[in-house]
Formats: sequence, structure tokens, C-alpha cells
Amino acid sequence: MSILNLETPWDTTPDSNSDYEIYDVDDYYILGNATENTLKSDGSNFENLEGDAPKGKLFIVYKDMLMIGGDPAFPHRIWHSHIRNGEGWSRDVDWIDIRPEDGGVLNSFSIQNDELIVGKDNQKLYGWRIYEDGDPANSRLRIIEDDKSPINKDAAGTLEDVLYYLDRNLIGSVPAGSKGGLSFIIQEIINGIKSFGNISVGVNNGKVYFFLGDLTLSLGDDVSIKDAVLILDTVNAAYYLRDNTNARVFSKFIEADGTERLYFGDNEGRVFKMDEGTLAGNDPIHMRIRTKPYFRDNGNTISVSKVGVIMDDPDGTLVTYRTVLHEDFKKTVGNVVTEPIQWFEIEAEGPLFQLEFSHSNNNARPLLNGFIIIYREEGEVE
Repeated sequence: MSILNLETPWDTTPDSNSDYEIYDVDDYYILGNATENTLKSDGSNFENLEGDAPKGKLFIVYKDMLMIGGDPAFPHRIWHSHIRNGEGWSRDVDWIDIRPEDGGVLNSFSIQNDELIVGKDNQKLYGWRIYEDGDPANSRLRIIEDDKSPINKDAAGTLEDVLYYLDRNLIGSVPAGSKGGLSFIIQEIINGIKSFGNISVGVNNGKVYFFLGDLTLSLGDDVSIKDAVLILDTVNAAYYLRDNTNARVFSKFIEADGTERLYFGDNEGRVFKMDEGTLAGNDPIHMRIRTKPYFRDNGNTISVSKVGVIMDDPDGTLVTYRTVLHEDFKKTVGNVVTEPIQWFEIEAEGPLFQLEFSHSNNNARPLLNGFIIIYREEGEVE
């Protein structure tokens, strides 16, 4: 979360144009902009974080220690506090430099499977694991990826012990290989992001939600998409791109019936349930869906004749679909889905088969539950 032009009185007056990052630590908040003293607040009062705390704008609690990074004077360095004391610091010894020789600058902290995941702006991704005795001297630093990492500190979320993150080219994961074969189709969306500073992430019920802000996509002609959310469906290995969803911050909430739901808030202070209806009088939400590629390992051509699309509450959704073969789009057809399993008669032939849908209705839910694909392989007789 970022906060701009903060005018609340401070013990040490900050630059009013600075961009402060906020991190929630149990009963208080940490605030920093990497150039002025790190601050703490109980929500009403603000003061310097005590104990000679380092400057920074990357904050996370790992192994009961507050980790701080992002000081431009030490672009590779992570300082750690004393155990269970966010205001106890020994800055001369309690730090680690994350591979200065690679030339990158720290830009993200996450935690996955008891390991601190550290991203850099040169797309290097590292894992720093402190072992069970909690002593940082007893630790291991490893390289996870040397060509991909979160775009920034807000571009990652953990779902079912897997860390998913938005890279400059793809959706990546830790451990690797958990992204459902979708990586090669995301770059066109990322290239259209107008501001990487808008990104936020929510997770719930097998899906990872990346708020991207406004997009411009090149789909033959340039298409503008307002307040876009990219949804990775880890169950069906598909992704959805929906508009008119100004999800500046996400939060889970357990409702009265015990159901855990994902909510989001916009920049006007309003709160909405995710995947429920339109937003406060906005136009119906449009969705774009693309599946993972289906292909034969032996390279044989497949001929697809029919696809059954399985949806929840189709509600007369207007669906336009097209098959994707060697990145060429074939036979765009419009149809209205009225049944839980809607069959489409199609003609597609090639070594690769992929489906892309777009739809618009007032439910604004990721409706896709799966596919049934009827095909024959090269050499087979119908």
C-alpha cells in the first residue's frame, strides 16, 4: 500500500511529496519512504521507530524479526531487527547483502514455505532461509530465478503454499511449475499496463487476482480497458481479464454463514464483494478468458470438432470464442450460453489447440469450470 501527500503532524516532518509504504506489525504500523527515518504509528500518533532503525520502504516480518530493505544508499541490503523486537537493532552486524554483484536493486519481499523470497528490479529472484534456531548466521541464500521476479513489492500473493507473482513477461510461481502452463500468453497484457504503481493482489478459492489499473491492449486495433483485474484460475489453468473493477486493495472476510469471501475497496472508500454483480451503477463487467494450450506430446496434428464449455449460472451469457493455433486466431463465432454444459460445433486443426472467450453479463463472475474437447489425432479414423 502506498500513501501520498500525508499531512498528519509527525515528530520528524517528512517531505509531503514522498511516497510512504505502510506495513502492519501486530499492534502498530511501520511507515517508510527510504529517504527519511522509518516511522511507526498506532493509527493516531506517529513517531520514529526506535532503536536506530534503518531507512527503507520494503518491510516484512520473518522468523519473528522485522526485515527492512530499500534504502537507496544500500540497494542490496536487508537489515533484521532483534527477535520479537521491532525496535531493537544492531545495524553494524545484523544485515545481509543479496548478491550485489548482480547489479539489481531490491524491490519485493514475500514469504513462501518458511523462506523469505526476495525480488530485484533486474528480474533476479532469491530465497533466504533462516533455519529453525532463528539465528540469521545459520541460513542459506539461493537463486530461484535469474530472469523473472515480481514487478514490484505489491505484485505477489500466496495461495495454498504457492507464491504467485506478476513478472514483466509472465505469471511466475514459487515453487516453479505451479502456474498452469500460462506464462507465454501474459506478456501482451503486461505490456499494456499504464502504471506499475497501481498493482495489488488478492487470493481466494483457487484464484489469484491482480489489479492492474488501466490497460491498452493491441488486439488488431488498440483496445482500452479501464480498471482491469487479471485473474489466474489455478484449478482450470485459465486466466480471466475483467474490467470496471477498481480493486485498489483486497481483503478476505468470513461471513455470518462461515463462508470466506474476497472483498475489495476502491479509491473512493467503497467496498465490494469480488465476483458479485456490477459495481455501484457501472456498466456490466466484461470478461476475457483464455485457456491453457492443449497439444499432443508427439507433435501429431489434432482435429477438434466439438467443445463443451462447463459454466456455473450461465444466465444467458453472450460468449464469443475463437481457437488459437500457432498464435493465429480462427473462426470467431458468437453464441449465447444457457446451459451448464454448452456445446460448440467448431473446426480446428493443428498441433496446438487453445480457446479464447469473451463475455459480458451482470453476474461478472469467472464462470468457467472446465472443458470437454472432442478431437481425433492424426492417423485416427472417426
